[in-house]
Amino acid sequence: MPNRTRLVSFGGAAVLVACSGSVVAVDGGPTDAATSTDVGTNDSAPLGDSGSADSGSTGKAPQQLDLVGKSDTALAPDGLVDGTVITTLSGPIDAIALVTTDASGASTASQIWDTVTGADAISKDLGVPFALGSQTWILGVSKSGVLLNDKAGHVSLPAGVHQVELTGSDSGFFKTGQHFRVYSRSADKWLAGPVFTW
Repeated sequence: MPNRTRLVSFGGAAVLVACSGSVVAVDGGPTDAATSTDVGTNDSAPLGDSGSADSGSTGKAPQQLDLVGKSDTALAPDGLVDGTVITTLSGPIDAIALVTTDASGASTASQIWDTVTGADAISKDLGVPFALGSQTWILGVSKSGVLLNDKAGHVSLPAGVHQVELTGSDSGFFKTGQHFRVYSRSADKWLAGPVFTW
């Protein structure tokens, strides 16, 4: 496969993304590329185009990590390599989810890793059949391999641009050809990043 790049936007900045998904250049200027879709609020607001991108460049990380395990609260390595994604997000952000999708971005296979934990409600807008964080596996959010999740598994990223690693315990879906989408939440509004292929 030839080495390809694409230009995507996040938070008003342009990012050149290699086919592996790693960020290779950032330009702080405006861009016409739109890479996120507003998927509403926690109250299942209708889907629509946000016009701005709070989830940005995303793809499989060149180095896979082991930071989390197979439960809602497993914030420690379990000896198994996690599916690891690099993404660039524009904060503030108070929750992140990684969802399996088809090529068009529709949720498939009921696979979700997230920072919505315990009795916290999972938005119906994410397209998964789960209602509570306790029903899903944790999504580790890290910078340089250091987890940013708090003890409950939640994450809070302040205003600004953040390049982070997302790690989810492997349920068999981190395989060649599988599509994924990262969602980020700010002020009860979920935004969908671009669909990417493993």
